[in-house]
Order: sequence, then C-alpha cells, then structure tokens
Amino acid sequence: MCEEHCPTSPKAIYLRREMVKTRNGRPLEMQLPFVDLKRCVGCGICENKCPIKGDAAIKVIAAGESRSLKNQILL
Repeated sequence: MCEEHCPTSPKAIYLRREMVKTRNGRPLEMQLPFVDLKRCVGCGICENKCPIKGDAAIKVIAAGESRSLKNQILL
C-alpha cells in the first residue's frame, strides 16, 4: 500500500475504515487512505506507488493548485 512508501516518520498517510457505495448502490466497508497535511512533505511517492488501477487514490498537488479542467490556465 501507499503508506508503506511514505518517507516521513511518523507516516503522513494513514488508513481509515469508511463505508462507501458500490456501483450497484450496496454499502461496502473499505480502508481508505488519508493524508496528515502537517506531516506530508509533498514528495508524491504515495501517488506514484498507489496500487489502485487507473487514477491513484491520493493526488499530490501544490498548495493552491487545482487539477480542475474548469480552472485550468491556458498559455
């Protein structure tokens, strides 16, 4: 998991049990990653090592940055 790769001590990433809905609407208990922003150094290792297929469960962005297509700046 991504928290194993976090270089800070103590770890900036922790897992928390949360109830989510599946595609068919059924509730499912999962362990989801959360980031302690006071400990995170913004290295991005967790995002790059995320085992989830497709988009990573954690996105590392600069403070004030947005990845929203609506808010992007075109140069």
